[in-house]
Amino acid sequence: MNYKFRYIVAIRLQNILTMKSTLLLLIALLISISSFAQSTVEDDNKSGTSLIPILKDVAPVLDELEAEGLEILKTTKTTSRTLHSDWSYSIAVVGDYRFTNLDIKVYQQVDGNWQLIKEDTDADKSAVVIIEPSETTEYMIEIINTATAEGYAGGHYALLIFHE
Repeated sequence: MNYKFRYIVAIRLQNILTMKSTLLLLIALLISISSFAQSTVEDDNKSGTSLIPILKDVAPVLDELEAEGLEILKTTKTTSRTLHSDWSYSIAVVGDYRFTNLDIKVYQQVDGNWQLIKEDTDADKSAVVIIEPSETTEYMIEIINTATAEGYAGGHYALLIFHE
């Protein structure tokens, strides 16, 4: 078993354990604050595709999560998604004011191994890659904190995955 594979397995197990407790917390929060949703049809654009309504609805959830103490990105986080060959994807990460540089790397699973297929390592607190999958399979997205503002060890980020 190679080092990278063991590392990925360890991260995945940690993520599963963290996700279980986070999922239970999120379910409880969503049930308790669902009556406070703020968005309406008036918040949407004419084509019905605006992100503003979801941003308004997530604000109370974030308030509750912050009261519980959110984990921040200090080094690296990974997540995986199945991407489909009939779509073109943009994957973006945007960091808050505490970051001065975030990188993103996307790996495709090939024959049981992760192969780097795209990366954005520019010196910026946001990163974007465009993926046109050659096949429908699992992809791993790695978000890397390479530099923070003075006085900070990490921060919060948003990961956006969208397709045409």
